[in-house]
Amino acid sequence: MRTLFLTAIASASLMTSAACKQTKTEGEQTQVDKANEDLAAARTKYIAAAKERLAMIDAKIDELGKRADAASSEAAEKLRARRDQLATKLDAMGKQAASGWASFKQDVERGVDSIEKDIDNALK
Repeated sequence: MRTLFLTAIASASLMTSAACKQTKTEGEQTQVDKANEDLAAARTKYIAAAKERLAMIDAKIDELGKRADAASSEAAEKLRARRDQLATKLDAMGKQAASGWASFKQDVERGVDSIEKDIDNALK
């Protein structure tokens, strides 16, 4: 009888412990799911903002390309090629792992900033 009682108590303790671990795991999974949703939302928002910047770059490149001199036309062609490379990177952004998100985003920002600066210099 004593063995049966001790077995019952041990079983109850193990079941309670397993239930607590399961709840903790579910809570942690909820946090991971929330973080993934936040990252997806941040990516979507960033991609939309970056595409707006690329549209402004396109307009400036078109303005530069309309100039009559050969240097402006050549500069517009080179800038458009760099812009297209950035657009390709931006399209790949949705596949970027969370661990590399910040550096990837920073790389795209530097590229866009560089093109904008070069366009502004060429338009002077």
